[in-house]
Amino acid sequence: MGQGQLTIAVYQEATGWSLAGEYVDRIREAAGDQLSAQQVSTSRDLLAALPETRAIIGLPVSAAQLAQHGSALEWVQLTDSLGDATPALMHACAAGVRVSTASSIRAVPIAEHAVALLLAMVRRVGDCVLAQAEHRWAASDLASRIHTLAGRRVGVFAHGQVLRAIMGRLSAFGVELIASSPDPMEAAAEGLAQEVVRLSAIDDVMERCDAIVMALPRLPATAGLIARKQFAAANRRLVIVDVSRGGVIDHRALLEALHRRRIAGAALDAFETTPLPPTSPLWTMPNVIVSPGISAASPQYWRRGVDVICRNVKRFVAGEPLEDELPAAWVRAAS
Repeated sequence: MGQGQLTIAVYQEATGWSLAGEYVDRIREAAGDQLSAQQVSTSRDLLAALPETRAIIGLPVSAAQLAQHGSALEWVQLTDSLGDATPALMHACAAGVRVSTASSIRAVPIAEHAVALLLAMVRRVGDCVLAQAEHRWAASDLASRIHTLAGRRVGVFAHGQVLRAIMGRLSAFGVELIASSPDPMEAAAEGLAQEVVRLSAIDDVMERCDAIVMALPRLPATAGLIARKQFAAANRRLVIVDVSRGGVIDHRALLEALHRRRIAGAALDAFETTPLPPTSPLWTMPNVIVSPGISAASPQYWRRGVDVICRNVKRFVAGEPLEDELPAAWVRAAS
């Protein structure tokens, strides 16, 4: 692979924050003499660098800017979740640009948070905290409503390292796992799931499972994946844990299902509007846990992230397969 430019566009222009120099130096070292690594920290500098950019870390541009200036682009390495299906990301996919997600960067904290939320629902931790605030010994009230994960059937909708990390942790609890991913071979890879299904089987999974964990990005293939039709199919003991992105679950349909007790409860780290408005009924519903979009939070985020980025830079230079590359099924959906 010949000489080209690698643009490091990991910054928050409003606050003046950008990726620390020690991490930039590591990325430059990984690029070697095959890619000229340049860090930018403003939109103006990024647009100036974009015409010569073959690979970019971060994607803080619009679809129009990418279409006008990004014709040389071959690879995007995301450093955050995919978020909503941004027009720039969709344009890159449609143009045949390779996209690596931040799945490996975020897998450990997301998996731990998802399992923590599920355990909190099953073991009624929220009710314990409420009783504590009231100085009330609630043993007789809570004992009959507490369950175990062991022997329960849990569906996991995710991909890549996030899927593997969630399944690995849940398998230790003795649950029966149903896994779903855009690539069924990926879901079956670790042999942890008793059953592997496609995303289109969500209705059946919600009918058969005691809990489901949603950890999907919002893309054309996943937007509105769970809506009124799916809640109508759900069994009434179902608990939903959502550590994905807002819009994968239709929250109007979710509120209706919770009010009518069509499902047992929900632990939510993803919302269609953030911050969650103070007027939202979700704040005070007894069968809901609200988590403020922190499932991927970790003090090791950038250390872990740069480890993954450096491995992928070396793979890109060598013409090798990339870690966490966006599944082909989602790329097709964006085209």
